[in-house]
Amino acid sequence: MLVGAQIEGTDAPLERWMFLVPKDDFRSLDNWHSFGLAGTGSHDVEIRDVFVPEHRSVRPEILAAGRECPGARINRSPVYRLPAYSAFGFALSAVPLGAARAALDQFTAGARTRASTFSASRIAEMVPVQLRVAEAAASISFAETAYWTDLRELVALTESGEAVGDDAKLRWKRDLAFAVTLSKRAVELLLSASGGAALSTHNSLQRNFRDVYAASSHIALTWDVQAAMYGRHALGIAMEPGALI
Repeated sequence: MLVGAQIEGTDAPLERWMFLVPKDDFRSLDNWHSFGLAGTGSHDVEIRDVFVPEHRSVRPEILAAGRECPGARINRSPVYRLPAYSAFGFALSAVPLGAARAALDQFTAGARTRASTFSASRIAEMVPVQLRVAEAAASISFAETAYWTDLRELVALTESGEAVGDDAKLRWKRDLAFAVTLSKRAVELLLSASGGAALSTHNSLQRNFRDVYAASSHIALTWDVQAAMYGRHALGIAMEPGALI
């Protein structure tokens, strides 16, 4: 488990560190009981009276920069040089984007043959349904385009060995949060057009809806947080002290 902690010194200010703790040294509290992303097992952990040697500790600023990470000293793969805090959002946002795409595929496949229980008319022939499908599909398409464009840029910069600047990092974080916002919009449109059948726990559409919303609550994907950071930087206002991007 990689955990973050603040270290108190006698005469020094608090310092942030990351510690790698083996499984035998921590206890899972089994408290992740969520309505979405229930299968991630994102429990809190408890660590008591554990010594962490220096070789299993690292400053988060080093992980944020990426180029001098400990793993890069002995591993040639560019993945060990990724700026961790920027790259992290790509791993997280893949989940809601994939869930939104799955919801769209499921909805369109079902709507082609489903009839309304009220009028017996085909769902696919209803103009409001057609409009929702179009908007949901466009939202997901734009989200995926932004995701892959930024990811390719991240990989190319990392492979080149070039330092990644704040402009790129904050733009990626902005784009990923907005991509997830578009995914939320898409699943909202689809669920509201699916009728009561989609509310069944046996229907995967409602699960996709819940997972997208749960993922969007992560601070790395929350639009207000990431948009404010980008806007602050774009307007020439210095980052908050200690901000890690």
